[in-house]
Amino acid sequence: MRVVVSDADRIHVDVLSLTWDEALLSFRLPDFSKVRVRALRPDPRPLAETTQQNAVGRIQLAGLQPGTEQVVCVEWDGGQRDLTFSTLPAPQGPCRGAYLVFGDPHVALETENRKGRLFVEGPSILAEVVEMANTAAVDAVLIAGDITNSGTPQECVLARNILADLKCPWLCVPGDHDRALLRSGMWADTFGPVPWRRDVGPFRFLGVDTSGERLGAEGVAWLRDGLAGEPRRRTVVLSHLQLWPDEYIRSVKNKVVKDVEECRAALSAAFDASVLVYAGHQNVASRVGVGRGAQVNVPMPVQFPCGVLWAREYANGLYHTYRPIRSEALCARSRGDGERAVECFQEPQWRGTYRLGAGPDQWNFVFTP
Repeated sequence: MRVVVSDADRIHVDVLSLTWDEALLSFRLPDFSKVRVRALRPDPRPLAETTQQNAVGRIQLAGLQPGTEQVVCVEWDGGQRDLTFSTLPAPQGPCRGAYLVFGDPHVALETENRKGRLFVEGPSILAEVVEMANTAAVDAVLIAGDITNSGTPQECVLARNILADLKCPWLCVPGDHDRALLRSGMWADTFGPVPWRRDVGPFRFLGVDTSGERLGAEGVAWLRDGLAGEPRRRTVVLSHLQLWPDEYIRSVKNKVVKDVEECRAALSAAFDASVLVYAGHQNVASRVGVGRGAQVNVPMPVQFPCGVLWAREYANGLYHTYRPIRSEALCARSRGDGERAVECFQEPQWRGTYRLGAGPDQWNFVFTP
């Protein structure tokens, strides 16, 4: 079956990243053009223009007002589109600590990509994330499972060698694709045993093993003990599967741990604190409230929208900013291959608009104390 794509289907203008005074936009157009952005509200003025004509690219907006709804017009030869988004409130005081978090790098030795997953480029993309973390001087890097794609020793060694260039601790939990490494003992030898607890700067990080699709009594007990401790630190939980249901997730399998109801009852009191849970596996822009805390589905670097979350702690909250990989062309290729997979395999979870979530505020937000 041949899918006919119209120009309207080939035009994408998205808000990727937001801070208190900046926004990063991406675009994909049917033809080469310069792209211009002008503010409509609250302060009408020109904002930015690309230096060259492009069909795929990004444009950075700076000097925006903090905590303000922004309406901008993106213009190109033959078309325009209005976008509405809100900048984050201005942070208070100095940055107390920071980390990068993502999931599912799927380091692979395969020679072909699949449904938008950039297996061929995966190792170089992970190396780029390492460079990003080192440049940002974060206190830790968190990886929410599926470090490898097939769970082979060769993939494990490759991932370890790339991550070894990090200048900060890297804290990982296993995913379902890493199960063979757990059984052989290579996971513990390379990434350490799970569950684990690590205090780094102002953060307490707790990692649990949900690669077998259950949290289990051991995981519940570990979280309850870990959450009972350090009130002065920001508590963060890392899991491969969701610990709480998220109605936005449309995948028909493995959306949440199978013992979710048992876990929810057992952890309800412990999660009455302001706890943040990061989950991998689905990798779409979505979060859901958990008591006074939240659960965030984290992005993956090797499938659209291809990036990581940068978290920074200030006096008034934990600021999250989505950071895409360097190449918008690779992101666009992943998006296009995913869209074709929707039609070919009838799997709507690959659609780009779904993976971007309900809006840029799903991955660009402030988690308040």
